[in-house]
Amino acid sequence: MTFSARVKNELCKRPLEGAAAAASELYGVFMFAHTFTRDMCRVVSTHAPFLARAEAVSRFLFDFGFCERKQGSICMHDPAKMDAVFAAFDLERARSRALHLNHAVLQSAPARGAFCRGAFLAGGFAATPDRKYRVELLTPRRYLTGELLPLLREDGFEPSLSLRGSVYAMMFASSEGTEDFLTYIGAPVAALELMNTKAEKELRNSVNRRVNCESGNIARSAAAAARQLPMFERLLAEGALPPPLRETAAARVARGEDTLSELARYLGIGRSALQHRLRKLEEMYAALR
Repeated sequence: MTFSARVKNELCKRPLEGAAAAASELYGVFMFAHTFTRDMCRVVSTHAPFLARAEAVSRFLFDFGFCERKQGSICMHDPAKMDAVFAAFDLERARSRALHLNHAVLQSAPARGAFCRGAFLAGGFAATPDRKYRVELLTPRRYLTGELLPLLREDGFEPSLSLRGSVYAMMFASSEGTEDFLTYIGAPVAALELMNTKAEKELRNSVNRRVNCESGNIARSAAAAARQLPMFERLLAEGALPPPLRETAAARVARGEDTLSELARYLGIGRSALQHRLRKLEEMYAALR
């Protein structure tokens, strides 16, 4: 099951929290439905639990459901039912071609969250978090995303808008924005899954960086040892080294695979002191040549 489907499953299991929240959620479903005109609302989705929830919310609010129920879609076209829906959301059925967002219905943050829950169920997508952080609300109605944006800004969101062919997308693309939006619409378990995935990715990346760093240190130490061993063997053979330098040269020859930190611990000195001694040994070797 995709992450997007898991989010929708969580939202569909959420209990209805009274008529106001149910109305805001259904309003979001209608506005982001495949078709919503003066005469008809058609909701298209491959997610069966969502279609069942939309039907249940309609019956909860209006004591009637959709007129047609087919696999993958539900449709309402009865004039009396459409009159009741338009009256409930104070929409004009008469002449307006575009059904603009009624801000009066969405004055509170809970109402806006419920509306976005319905919008996500009807026209939303959530990317798999181990690949990218992104939640989208999709609609063919350009004005709808523009009218919803200032309402979301009131609640601290800054989604981006884009056009893909004939579909307009409102995107939440940062990990924090995605987590907050999922919690906002009523999917805290999905938000927690995203946070856990993010933490695992960061831990994995941190481990990889440390492994790469340590591998680099080992490679550099090996290269330095391969270069220094013949030098220090000759200096030891000459027998004219001061005791600290003789000890360091002998340790380097005997422990050629050690990193600088390991060699410094073996000698009981600091890393900077070790580097100073190694430089001095190399200078002494250069003077012999």
